[in-house]
Amino acid sequence: MNSKSFFKLVSKMPFVGKVLIRAYLFKFYHSRTYSARLKNFHQILILLSALIFFHETQIALGAVIFLLASCVFIKILAIMYITANISVTILQTRLVGRAVNFLNFKLPLTNRKYKNPYSTFQAIEMFLVTFGGIFGFFFLSILSIWR
Repeated sequence: MNSKSFFKLVSKMPFVGKVLIRAYLFKFYHSRTYSARLKNFHQILILLSALIFFHETQIALGAVIFLLASCVFIKILAIMYITANISVTILQTRLVGRAVNFLNFKLPLTNRKYKNPYSTFQAIEMFLVTFGGIFGFFFLSILSIWR
């Protein structure tokens, strides 16, 4: 699997963070002035840095739960959880690199408005998948550890 197909695969996963990232990236890519582009660059950098930090924290927590859990089912869930978070972290790191490379590109001539590509149902579904996975994983882990 090459890197482009890996990033497409991760981008298709229904996680809620991409709704926010997509809006900020659109603002950054379609900034009409350099000062607006720089401001939007700082916003996307702060957002992605925070998300990367939180995903790395979740990777560490998943590793601790993997080491502490005695149930094989919980260990498999921990591996899946760690893999998903590593994949998202790699993708977000790549987005930071792309934003840095795009900083000095030519400014757009037209003014475009952002249209959210996700329906309300899709956004709710992504929210439930993301937070259901987080809380479900930790709930099962705590039950397994306290046994």
